[in-house]
Amino acid sequence: MATAQDVLTLSYSLLREDPSDVSAYPEPLLLAMIDTVQADFCSGQMINPVPLNSELRIAKKGQLPFLFTDAYYQNIQPVYTDSDIDIGDSIITVEDTTMYPDSWKLYMAGNTIPYTWNTGTSFTGCSNILYPFANGTQISFVFDLPTDFMSPIQVIYNNQFKLPAKLYDDVFEDLNSIKSNYYNNYNTVNNSNNVFSNWMAFYTIKENKELIIWNRNDTGGMIHLRYEKKPTELTTAETELTIDNDSYSKLLLTYAACGEILYSRGEEDRAAKLYNHALAIAKKAYNFYNNIMFEDINWTRVQADKWRWYNI
Repeated sequence: MATAQDVLTLSYSLLREDPSDVSAYPEPLLLAMIDTVQADFCSGQMINPVPLNSELRIAKKGQLPFLFTDAYYQNIQPVYTDSDIDIGDSIITVEDTTMYPDSWKLYMAGNTIPYTWNTGTSFTGCSNILYPFANGTQISFVFDLPTDFMSPIQVIYNNQFKLPAKLYDDVFEDLNSIKSNYYNNYNTVNNSNNVFSNWMAFYTIKENKELIIWNRNDTGGMIHLRYEKKPTELTTAETELTIDNDSYSKLLLTYAACGEILYSRGEEDRAAKLYNHALAIAKKAYNFYNNIMFEDINWTRVQADKWRWYNI
């Protein structure tokens, strides 16, 4: 497996720099640029700042199996408040909390609410209650995403069926009455039990940190999250590259990193040529990884916000 040092050596050669005198392009700067380019390739964000033609403006990301990994959770069914909740309250009472951990966090109509103790019929030590909630508001369990999570591929429930995804912005709008009437005249969140009652089960991801499952009213079901992990950060020259095909990774990262460096220094013509080489290699690499896939994942490209896209 190639390392960052392989790319550094090629980069200094391309920049016509003596590796023993890198004052013009310090190694920490070049290493950081290589790391950024690898992250851009893995997330599908490679964009040529000075394209020579429109076809080489961007390389469309495909499936990258070297990023695929898994996480598993056990579902915990939602519960419902049995009294009104006011802003700043620290106790949430429900009929039964025994299936929930002693301390964790809850999701209520746009709020992630940590709690410090579970009495069996109430959550105590609650914080971050920013809105009043009416009796009967749904409480969902919050699953923390893995620290290396980058984007979801699919969520499979009980090894039987895939859960469709719903963008969190849409969930938030629905829960907060931008589209519907889930607030009353006193700005109290009405019973959210029926907000998505006509929907099949689905999942949503909040802030790329939390997974929330809707409309699975059972406890113990297995949630299998397939996702793309973040590439390994290139902190030293000895760090192995995440892109696992050396034929593509070394040249791709070399051309792109050098192009970025030169562009930042105002050498746009030279930068354009290098970055065009990089994007051409990126397109070949994406095609290569697509062609070696043995499973059709049926990805759908969905925009998460202005800058991020998910494959679901």
